Amino acid sequence: MYLGETKLSYPAIEIILQPIGEKSRMLVRSNSMQMVRFLIKSIKQYLTDHPNSIFFFYADNAPIYMNSKRIKDKILPQDFRQKLFVKILTKDEDVIYETFAMDIENTNHRVTIFSRSDSLINLCNFSNLLKDYFFGEK
Repeated sequence: MYLGETKLSYPAIEIILQPIGEKSRMLVRSNSMQMVRFLIKSIKQYLTDHPNSIFFFYADNAPIYMNSKRIKDKILPQDFRQKLFVKILTKDEDVIYETFAMDIENTNHRVTIFSRSDSLINLCNFSNLLKDYFFGEK
């Protein structure tokens, strides 16, 4: 995501989950918990090593494999992705987040921003920056 000539005093890392090649497409399609655990472990380690950093991800409405309970509950793919990351990352009480929805052509996508609790100011500033970028307001 390009935010223009914005200068940040902290690292802001976008998480992009995109299949590359046939083998990775199979992992994404099957929601491999091994892949999710690796990603979460990497994010938490980075947050520990760089305590003022921000992570953010965009959950779209692309189809995703979900078990029958999720299908029966009629949970949307973007809600599933967002709730999964929030639940796993916030098990550590030191991690905080903010989520907001973006209604793009009636698809109701989600943006979620994570940081350590001692970086609340960075999280709020970055959230305002993204909202201004997407909505032209704070």
